[in-house]
Amino acid sequence: MMDFLTIPKSLKLKPRCIWFTGLSGAGKASLTEDLKNQLQPQNHQVCVLDGDKVRQDLNHDLSFSETDRAESSHRIAEVTCLLVNTGQTAIVSMISPFQADRNKARKLFAPGCFVEVFVDAPIEECERRNIKSPYAKVRRGELKKIYGN
Repeated sequence: MMDFLTIPKSLKLKPRCIWFTGLSGAGKASLTEDLKNQLQPQNHQVCVLDGDKVRQDLNHDLSFSETDRAESSHRIAEVTCLLVNTGQTAIVSMISPFQADRNKARKLFAPGCFVEVFVDAPIEECERRNIKSPYAKVRRGELKKIYGN
């Protein structure tokens, strides 16, 4: 566990969306799992929505274009809102590179129920960690750019 994410045992967390964003390989998925593992033993109902995993089913029909990335964020935000409305804490882990899309997501929730966390890591570290290797694809000209925050 990472010290800066340690949740006090006495904290009574109300249902909310905690939206982790940042570059591919920044550590979003690791942080979301760590947070989930801290909240569940405290009897919090927690659901994690990982952008890569959601892309395999709910968003399987979407590409990586800016339009489709916006639609992906929209779909995940709507599902997250449904989860929060049932009393769960929904933790989202996705690149979601556009602030406008995250702002639209935020508007679905009551004030204070959408927490955005930007996971900042040097691009060199992101490239080292990332198993999908989009950074190498950019260098080879297979991708135009890497999306991030």
